[in-house]
Amino acid sequence: LISFLPGSRKSEIKKHFDIIYQTIVNINNKYPNCGFLIALANKDHLLPEIDEKISELIKKGINLKIKISKTYDCIISSDIVAVCSGTATLEVGLLGTPMVVFYKLSFLSYLIIRALILVKYISLVNLILDKKIVSELVQQKMNSKNLTHEIEILINSELERNRQIQGFAELRKKL
Repeated sequence: LISFLPGSRKSEIKKHFDIIYQTIVNINNKYPNCGFLIALANKDHLLPEIDEKISELIKKGINLKIKISKTYDCIISSDIVAVCSGTATLEVGLLGTPMVVFYKLSFLSYLIIRALILVKYISLVNLILDKKIVSELVQQKMNSKNLTHEIEILINSELERNRQIQGFAELRKKL
C-alpha cells in the first residue's frame, strides 16, 4: 500500500498532482497488486481537476482511495509514503513508515528561496539527523520518472526500508 501526501496547501497539491497521477499509473503498470491512498487534509483540497484525474485512475481499474482528514491512518497503514516536504515528513518518520520526500515550486520562487536558504536537506528527518535517511526529490528532480524509481527502490529493497526504519528510531531517540 502506497500513500501520497501531496501537500497541505492547494497550490502544492496542484503543483504535485500531475506527477503523482503519472507515478500511480507507472507503479500500477509494473505492480498491479499495489493499492494507493491519497491523503488530503480537508475537502477543500479535493479540487475539481484533481477529482477528475482520480476518477480516471479508478476507471482504469487502479485500486485507489482518497482519505480526507485521515493522514495518520494513511501513514500507519501504508508500506511506503511519498510525502511533500514539510512537517508531514517528520510525522511520517516518527510513525516509522519508509518514505520518499518531494517538493516543487515555481521556478522564480525556487530561485529566491535557494538564494536565501543554505541547508543541505529539505526534509525534517534528514535535517534533524544531519544525514540522508530519506530520498529527496526537489524542483527539476521531482518528476514521475524519479518518483516512480524511488518508490520502486522501497518496494524492492528490504535493506533500504530497514535502513530508513533504523534512521527513524534514531530520530525518535534524538527528539
